[in-house]
Amino acid sequence: MRISGMGGQVLNKLGASTQLVPRGELYVALERGRIDATEVSLPVAGQSLGFPKIASIIITLAGTSRQAGTR
Repeated sequence: MRISGMGGQVLNKLGASTQLVPRGELYVALERGRIDATEVSLPVAGQSLGFPKIASIIITLAGTSRQAGTR
């Protein structure tokens, strides 16, 4: 998973493998399976990077999830 800071530290302690991937490489990293998940600050940021095209699930800041491509 691509995440940094305290969130990355918590996920590491829970057993996740975290790494830093430059923002410009996120789409390709997700598409090719280099990472399975990413965290971005705002849902609109993920939309602008095209995540709904390749992500099967999107979790928002409010903690709700939806299938990608649905409203």
